[in-house]
Amino acid sequence: MDFWFFNNDKTLKKAGLLDNMTDFHSHLLPVNDEGIPDIDEAVSILRQYHHFGIRKVWLTPRISATTVDTMNEWQRIFDELRQQHLNDKAIKGERIDIRLSSLNIIDETFQERLKKQKFIPFLDSSNHILIGTHGSKEPQGIMTDIQAIKDAGYKPVFVSPERCFYMDTKFYSQLRKHLDVKLLLDLPSLTGLYGPEAMKRAKMLLDANYYTYIGSDNHGMRKFYAAITEYKIESKYINKLKELRDKSVF
Repeated sequence: MDFWFFNNDKTLKKAGLLDNMTDFHSHLLPVNDEGIPDIDEAVSILRQYHHFGIRKVWLTPRISATTVDTMNEWQRIFDELRQQHLNDKAIKGERIDIRLSSLNIIDETFQERLKKQKFIPFLDSSNHILIGTHGSKEPQGIMTDIQAIKDAGYKPVFVSPERCFYMDTKFYSQLRKHLDVKLLLDLPSLTGLYGPEAMKRAKMLLDANYYTYIGSDNHGMRKFYAAITEYKIESKYINKLKELRDKSVF
């Protein structure tokens, strides 16, 4: 007997996941060639976010060995973007709460940047730090760098672990269970936009209840819009995502 009509798989938008969601990882600040060309484009995306029901967004441009000098301009750009968003007459009602942090890439200069506090803390408590790595190659000494974060009194939050193909189940377990590193899922990974391996890992980590936060990884509206409107997600993962959304509103 065919039970296809009982299929509850839905797109992220149709499932209502974006309602009152906090986007913990986005690249909407137009710096570092993140994909957003200017403030006007960022304001336009925030307008669409408001329409989707998203209520809070963390702008998390990357700091690495090659981009650390650009962060001197970030606060000015952020303040201008925030003011334009507040003045956007196309939005009715309460504006999105936007916050600025940094995604700190673990590379050969990471510990020096950590010591000099060349980063912007993550979350309102100011004792979290958002971290990530370049591509699929494991950075040398990554566990030492993570321990250095903890020794400095910060709590690390790892972005896009499902796209770090150098990690295996033992590595994930060590991060989450032994080092108490929080993990942040990029929603497009779950739709397959970053390939089947990233999607497989995202599902595995969701099944293991390893994620704490979710984000859009938005570098421009086209791909993110496709991720939330064109790809259906299995109902059990929709439910897990909603649980994460409701537990992690800041």
